[in-house]
Amino acid sequence: MTAFSNADLKGVLFNSEVTQIILEDLNVQGINFQKFKKNFDVKNISQEEIVNIGYKSLIFEAFEASGSRILKPLFIQCGLGLGLGLFHVFLFNF
Repeated sequence: MTAFSNADLKGVLFNSEVTQIILEDLNVQGINFQKFKKNFDVKNISQEEIVNIGYKSLIFEAFEASGSRILKPLFIQCGLGLGLGLFHVFLFNF
């Protein structure tokens, strides 16, 4: 899955919402969808940090505690059968 835009704050908000919708629609295991947020506080955050802190706040904080846990491959889980696959997703504490 790839979400792309060329803006800082508005791009983060757009990409995060698209990513949340896709992950929830695919019912990817290892994510607590109730923790997804629509916005985050940008006060006192430098322009350079908006993207990283935005994705962490809006998407990655919904990932369940990990260690060496591996999420099921997304392409196999949703059965797209395109000959492509995401083999492992290792979640480490962000």
